[in-house]
Amino acid sequence: LDPVLIAIRNLSLEIAVNQAELQAELESLTAQADKIKAEALAAIAALEAAVANGQTSPEVNAALAGLRASVQGVDDINRDAP
Repeated sequence: LDPVLIAIRNLSLEIAVNQAELQAELESLTAQADKIKAEALAAIAALEAAVANGQTSPEVNAALAGLRASVQGVDDINRDAP
């Protein structure tokens, strides 16, 4: 084969491999973000239940507000779908 065609074929194979690696990394990051989200939402739900039962101090209530703000900040990184 022509050396240029060989080079093009090799580059397209490399691009395909890089695409597969990128896809795997993106899927891994998505799974990690979903796990973090679930853990944070569970913590918020537990704290909200404790607050609703009047079992928390003002400091815990402030910590809950801080956690809510932190989770919202993470959520704001990625725009919601229209």
